[in-house]
Amino acid sequence: RTVTGVQTCALPISKYDKPYTITPPHVLIKPSPVFPGPEQERMASGDVSVEGEILEDGFFWPRKIVAGDAMNPGFMASALGGLSHWRYRPAVILGCPVPVVMTERVRFTFK
Repeated sequence: RTVTGVQTCALPISKYDKPYTITPPHVLIKPSPVFPGPEQERMASGDVSVEGEILEDGFFWPRKIVAGDAMNPGFMASALGGLSHWRYRPAVILGCPVPVVMTERVRFTFK
């Protein structure tokens, strides 16, 4: 996979190297997802957990839904769409941004 606009680094890491400290990613922009219409009409609430990769450029690349309410499928689609707008400061090892796998939870609360 090629990430455009990101400075690439050659990390001097091998399986024989000592463990390096990783600076974890940090969410910078976290807009709320759209509350799905059918779920809103039923005044439903729920959570969706999505496993994905936070790339070197700070984008979230979803892999799979790991938990969600099957009774409210609109939440799952909305969570995936919403996460595509989140932006992160990427994880860093030795000054170089690196991809990491994380699980993010999106909460839908009817107000």
